[in-house]
Amino acid sequence: MSDVAAIKAALAAQEIETPSWAYGNSGTRFKVFAQPGVPRTVKEKVDDAATVHRFTGVAPSVALLPPYPGVCAQRSPGDV
Repeated sequence: MSDVAAIKAALAAQEIETPSWAYGNSGTRFKVFAQPGVPRTVKEKVDDAATVHRFTGVAPSVALLPPYPGVCAQRSPGDV
C-alpha cells in the first residue's frame, strides 16, 4: 500500500468527538457574545452535534460536558 493510500485510509477511519460546550455562545472570561439560535438545552446541543456529523461524516459522538456539577442529575434520561 502506498503512503497516499495509507493516509487516505487513516483519514477515512478518523472519528472526532466534539465537546458539548462548543455548541453554545462563545466569548472570553470578560464577555460572552450571544448569538441567535444558540442551543439552550443538552438535547439541542446533541441535535446540533448530529447536524455537524451529518454534514461532515467524521463527528459521530459528542462529549457531554455539563456547565456546572449536578446539571445531569437534574434531568432524567428521557428528558435529554
